[in-house]
Amino acid sequence: PHNLDAMNSLAVCYENQNSVDKLINIREKIEESDPWNAYNLYKLAITYKQIGQNEKSMLLKAKILKFASKTDVGKLALSNLT
Repeated sequence: PHNLDAMNSLAVCYENQNSVDKLINIREKIEESDPWNAYNLYKLAITYKQIGQNEKSMLLKAKILKFASKTDVGKLALSNLT
């Protein structure tokens, strides 16, 4: 799908099903369509962290903090992505 609402709904479904590969794939597609979606980047970073891909998680944290450090999502990234 190319509709962001539909892709976000799919991401929630994949997260609830613990379908990690599909979840990462859809969150990466959301990032391509909406690169300034800090919440999506955060959720993608959390997923990477959970599967041990810490380097990717830290890269996304840095990206979030470049443009959203003072937002709630930026604060979440600071506290949960270490």
